[in-house]
Amino acid sequence: MVVVTHDAAVAAEADRVVEIADGRILADRVVRPRRPNPEQARDLASATVGRGRQVLEAVRNAGRTIAAHRLRNVMTILGMVIGVASVILAVAVGAASEREVLDRFAQFGPNTVEIGSRSRLSAGIPANRNPFTPDDVERLADLPFVLDVSPEEVTTATLRYGRAILQVQLYGVAPAFFAIHAIPILAGTAFSEKGLRHTQAEVVIDPRVREALFPDGENPLGATLLIGTMSAVVAGVARPELNSQYGFRPFAAMPYTAWSQRVTGQHSFSGVTARIADEMDRDLALALATIAKLLRAWHPPTTTSRSSTPRAPAKRFCGPRRCSACWSSRSPARPCSSPASG
Repeated sequence: MVVVTHDAAVAAEADRVVEIADGRILADRVVRPRRPNPEQARDLASATVGRGRQVLEAVRNAGRTIAAHRLRNVMTILGMVIGVASVILAVAVGAASEREVLDRFAQFGPNTVEIGSRSRLSAGIPANRNPFTPDDVERLADLPFVLDVSPEEVTTATLRYGRAILQVQLYGVAPAFFAIHAIPILAGTAFSEKGLRHTQAEVVIDPRVREALFPDGENPLGATLLIGTMSAVVAGVARPELNSQYGFRPFAAMPYTAWSQRVTGQHSFSGVTARIADEMDRDLALALATIAKLLRAWHPPTTTSRSSTPRAPAKRFCGPRRCSACWSSRSPARPCSSPASG
């Protein structure tokens, strides 16, 4: 209870006195400590005991109900367990699927753009089978927002070393290919820029090719393989992820310059892959639009006029009124072969 008074005698009967003047607390003192109320203590103890008895009684009643209806309760518990297990299983499958999808996207690296002959970025380029040239690779690599760029050509090839033979997926790429796709080099190095410039036949293999061609544990670095009828020196061993597009079959890669001159004989590519700088995350659309515009500028469409197209000479047909050489034949019209046609 709170009492407001100006009488000091009345205030002296209180357990605690607070003096206030002009809205400020001047003093706060305890006149006598509060004495516990025996009745309140007894009520609190009895309430605590009563709650304990209620809980104990509820547990006993639940036990009796379960014992009286065992089959029904067992089925109820079984249904609850199956329901909870189903929810946990569904969440686990969803989380695993999400992780797998993210891992697959992560193998392409950050801001990786693949430009193919049918890509939207190459729209407007003349519809050749291989619209990209080595000059395009160098010019794309010189762009300030492009970190790495590499062509990607692939074919099936046969590798030979001694008596061992293995069929692999052979890729024609640039040295930046391994950084773009985050493929680690386990031994040796990726082929060098010097080898790229001089079309040196170097090859990078994966562990499966190493085990198949060098079963005795021989060091493959520096060994000379036969790729078809072409010899190539092993420069390194790389390990692409088995769940990636480069890990399904035995993998081998060589410089795209050697690929063009010694494998296909073509100096153009069907597609390239570029890695955009992380700083372009917000302006990625602008970077892609710039690449598309430059590609159209580097490959302007060629137009041909109708007048410049040569026409095939009109065929003349033999008949009784067209060719004196065939007058007596009276045959149906056919291409004229006589020099006397007129």
